Amino acid sequence: MTYNYIYMTSKTYELRIDSDDCIGDYHKFIYVFRNAIRGYTSFYIKSAEITNLFLPFRLDKNDKFYYYKKIVGVPTLRTLQISKLKIFNMQTLSEHLNTLLTNLGDNADVNFTYDTSTFLLSFNVLSNLYRPIGIEELKTLNKIDHANYRLGYTEEYTTYQVFNYVSDQPINLLPTKSIYIRSSLCDYPNETSNKFMDRVLLKMPLTNNFGSICFYFGSTRYDLIDVDRTGQFLTSIDFELFNDWGEELDLNGGSFSISLVFLLP
Repeated sequence: MTYNYIYMTSKTYELRIDSDDCIGDYHKFIYVFRNAIRGYTSFYIKSAEITNLFLPFRLDKNDKFYYYKKIVGVPTLRTLQISKLKIFNMQTLSEHLNTLLTNLGDNADVNFTYDTSTFLLSFNVLSNLYRPIGIEELKTLNKIDHANYRLGYTEEYTTYQVFNYVSDQPINLLPTKSIYIRSSLCDYPNETSNKFMDRVLLKMPLTNNFGSICFYFGSTRYDLIDVDRTGQFLTSIDFELFNDWGEELDLNGGSFSISLVFLLP
């Protein structure tokens, strides 16, 4: 994405878009102009607002924890299906995982404990028949929906041993740290190799608590995006909402709005 730092001109078109005025719901919205804009050289984001109703302490996706158990000497993949219907804190999540182990009949040899001082989860193995699975091995198994990474298990565990497998990083039950607003306004290649960033119009940190409104205020001088659409008609703009993981975000009954200023030739 190319940013040119230029000054405002007198020819501008300011537009405020609310999600309630758009077609669509869930995470993708399309705003249709009543009167198309004919050509613009650049634009900037004047402001944006979004209601933080993104559920905390919940694993809506990446909801399966995987580990291996040797059965008659053969490593067998075991799966803990974490409930999508519950909202967890760290302690209740570890208790939920232990209940799932009991349901599989593995609770005599393995269990989970959570350290409230380090915020790390331990997969405690009392028999050398078990081991957890790291993120790279899960990728080779095409387990896209794994919770191992969300629970802090990122490294590889290749040996079976009686051992406390402590997570490499704290449990991440608040995956939505920022909102990425992708838009058709940014339909041109990004200079980085991250294709997800190609259409990102705005990265908006969630700085306020759950239920509050988060705000973004742009700078007219330093945030101008030069796109040169002179001679073209702008009839609609689409927006898509994603989190840091590249997952679609549901507004959960909330709303967002964005104010754009177009510079006309």
